[in-house]
Amino acid sequence: MTVSWDAIQTLAIIFGPTILPRVVAFYRSIQSAPASIRKPLPANVMPRIAILVASALVAILKTLPIMQTKNIFLTTGSRLQTPTDVITTRLRSVDLLTPFNEVVLSKFNSFDGRLLYVAYGPDAFTNCTFCRPDEPMTYFFYILPAIALAHLIHIAVIALATSVKPAKAFRANSTVGAVGLALFEIYTFATYNFRANAVAANTGADITWKYWSVMRWRGLGMAALDVVLAVSIYMAASGHWSIGADDLAERLETAAARAESTLHKTRAAALVRGAVGLNTNLREVSTSAWRSQVEIRERLQEDEEVRAVKEEASERLGITDLRNEAREYVDMVFDKVL
Repeated sequence: MTVSWDAIQTLAIIFGPTILPRVVAFYRSIQSAPASIRKPLPANVMPRIAILVASALVAILKTLPIMQTKNIFLTTGSRLQTPTDVITTRLRSVDLLTPFNEVVLSKFNSFDGRLLYVAYGPDAFTNCTFCRPDEPMTYFFYILPAIALAHLIHIAVIALATSVKPAKAFRANSTVGAVGLALFEIYTFATYNFRANAVAANTGADITWKYWSVMRWRGLGMAALDVVLAVSIYMAASGHWSIGADDLAERLETAAARAESTLHKTRAAALVRGAVGLNTNLREVSTSAWRSQVEIRERLQEDEEVRAVKEEASERLGITDLRNEAREYVDMVFDKVL
C-alpha cells in the first residue's frame, strides 16, 4: 500500500483539473452565502467538534514511527535474508534487544516466518498460540478482533459526535465511511499474499512492510474522516450549509415566526393610528408633524446644495442612461412577445 511520489503527481495531473475548479467554486459559494442565513454556533456543537478534532489528532499521532511497534528490519537496516545473529548484534548495539524482540528473533528460523512478521505484525507473529506458518489465515484471524475493536471505537466516536440535532444529518454518511474503512482494512489483510515479499527480497525490489503500511493508512483515513465530519458539522450548524429537510423546516419555522411578529407589529401600528385618529389632540399633533415633514422635504429639495449633490450623483451613476437602457430593453421584450 505504499504510494510513490510519481503516483501522486500522476493522480494530481489526471484529477486536478476536475477537482480544483470544484473546490474553488465550493469555497466561493461559502464566502458568498447570505449573512441572513448564518447563525451563532450552538453551545452543544463545539464539544462534538472538539471530540472529532481530538480523535483526528490521536489517529495522526498513531501513524508516527515513535508511536508504532518497532520494525526490527527497518530499525537495524537489515534485509529479510540477514542472519538472525547479525540482527541480534545490531539490536544490541542500539539498545533494543528487549525480551519481546528476543522472542521475535527466536522465531526467525524460517524465511516464511519473517514474511509473516512483515505481513501481520509483531504481536500476531509472537503471541498467537494457534497460528501456523503453513496456515497464514490463522494470523489474520488473530489480528481481526484488534482491527474490529479499533474501528468500533472510531464508529462510537462518530456516533457521539453526531448525537445532536445539527450533526445528526451526517451520521449515516459518516458511519458508512467508517464502516467502509474497516471493511477495506479487513479485505486488505484477508486477500494479501504474504509470500509476495519473497520475490521482492530475491530481486532486490522494495519490500512492502504490509502491517506498518496498513496501520499508517488506517490512521490517516480515520483522521481525514474526522476532519471532514467536523468541518461539515461546523458549516451546517453555523448556517453556511443547507442540510436538507430538517434545515428547510427550521428556516420555514423561522420565516413564519418573523411573519407573525411583523403581523403583530402591523396590527399594533394600526391600533395606534386608529387611537390617534379618534383623539382630537393626538390627531392635531399627528397632522402638525406630517405637515412639518412635508415642509422640511420641500425646503431640502429647493436647497441649491442639495440640488447640486443630486445632479452630481445622477451624473456619476448615469441615471438617465440607465433609464434609457431599461426603456429600450422593455420595448425590445414587448416587440418580441407581441
